[in-house]
Amino acid sequence: MPHDLVIRSVRNDEFHDAVELCRSAVVSVYAGLFTESELRPWTEGPETERYVMRRMSGILVAVLNGSFVGMLCVDGNTIDMFHVDKVCRKRGIGSVLIAEAERRIAAAGYPHARLECFERNRTALHFYAARGFYVNDAYFDPKAEARKVEMLKPLA
Repeated sequence: MPHDLVIRSVRNDEFHDAVELCRSAVVSVYAGLFTESELRPWTEGPETERYVMRRMSGILVAVLNGSFVGMLCVDGNTIDMFHVDKVCRKRGIGSVLIAEAERRIAAAGYPHARLECFERNRTALHFYAARGFYVNDAYFDPKAEARKVEMLKPLA
């Protein structure tokens, strides 16, 4: 992990930066899973702004040398919109982000952390499994027209 990495809550004055990071996450994670037209409401339309606005208090960012390099959202015991910039992967940043999310979830009194992942996203599934998450359920998401996996991790 880079020694100058900071994991923190996003600030209100960083709303637009959070929106752009979220859009980058959508492109990075979902570009190979969905068509450009299916992603357009998130990459160009208002969906990303609405998502960030609703979840602003739960968004964690990874900041390296003054720039956002990763993010995730904690909503109750659920981790969502997890993303690390491609050029910063394999440096421990994602693991630190997930660990901080787990710490906050446990501090809020939840017995486990939860996340959902598209079944096709094998890289993410392996990443989460390596950090102690297990598959709790698999189902078809009609809105996304794809299979999803729910993963849980007990928090002691």
